[in-house]
Amino acid sequence: MIGLSNFIYLLSEPMNHSKQIHTILALLSMQALFILSCANPSDDVPKEESPRIINIINFVRQTDYRVEGADSLLLDATTRQVALLKKHKLPGTFLLQYDALINPKY
Repeated sequence: MIGLSNFIYLLSEPMNHSKQIHTILALLSMQALFILSCANPSDDVPKEESPRIINIINFVRQTDYRVEGADSLLLDATTRQVALLKKHKLPGTFLLQYDALINPKY
């Protein structure tokens, strides 16, 4: 799992807008895979009867001072996350920071 310092280092490297989006989406995907891999069904319940509950959580913020052009980049990432959830018909939870909460674009 990529630590916070590595994440900040990746985002502080000079890169174009498209590469930043791909980097953020890749890191979010890795985080989701890690969370999903931690889910173990209970040994008490037979596998065919065990519930398959997954809660996809998306952290949403409007701006990040560490990334140039973060406002549009983060809005684009959020838009893509919504599109992926709709495409695969998955439920999701969005946790909005105050700056994104008061912005009508979100």
